[in-house]
Amino acid sequence: MTYYPFIIDKENIGSTIEFMKKNYNLNFAKNFFRIMENQVHNYFEANTGISVGKRVQLTTTPLSNQYDSNKMVTEVIIDNENVSRLKYGLWIGSEYNFVTVAWNSKSGRLYKTSDEDIDSEDIVFWMEELNPLLYHKQLYPKEKFPFKLPELSFELILTRLVLNCIIVLYLKELENGNWKNISLQLDDFIAEFNKKSEKAKKFTGVIHNWKKRSIKDNIIEYEFDLGSVELIFFKNFLKYLSDLNYFTKVEIL
Repeated sequence: MTYYPFIIDKENIGSTIEFMKKNYNLNFAKNFFRIMENQVHNYFEANTGISVGKRVQLTTTPLSNQYDSNKMVTEVIIDNENVSRLKYGLWIGSEYNFVTVAWNSKSGRLYKTSDEDIDSEDIVFWMEELNPLLYHKQLYPKEKFPFKLPELSFELILTRLVLNCIIVLYLKELENGNWKNISLQLDDFIAEFNKKSEKAKKFTGVIHNWKKRSIKDNIIEYEFDLGSVELIFFKNFLKYLSDLNYFTKVEIL
């Protein structure tokens, strides 16, 4: 299987480092770039369900200011929790998107982009401002969902697919008085998903938090903080809801 670089390939690391230092006053170490490439590459694919390729890549230089194209955002911003952030551009097909690459460490060490002596088991990279549903539409404008689904027993309305979302469940008339039992079943499914993911050889992420926002008449509304969970959760969850056959409609907002 061909490996496509997300940020930069091995052959161009040296020239890119020189270019960024000369044009943007950013000092990058080769080892920093290599570890960032590996972790960010994996994070993007795990959290969007989209494979990196010729049509899906980060810009190799920090992006233009989204409010003023004549200004470049080239400063590493460090917050009070020692999380470092650098703005990048993300090419999806011919579309340009604004994202953030962030990193910190398990040990509390503050890593600089110029550091060569990096412990790959200590430093942790991730991405912020991802919009998987938008990227899927940019890549595949004729397809409705970013994953294949079996025929569902309810109408599915997908407005957006992000890490913090609301799922609204519309009960069938016969199930209106059964909402408490249904809620318990859903809680058990989510808890079991987290448990299995933590034990699995291939970690698929865990849901950090979920809660019922409201229960009214035949509608149950859940709020999710999806944390590190991958899109496989949605596929499994929607199939589970379909198998229960309690719902007329499900909305993801």
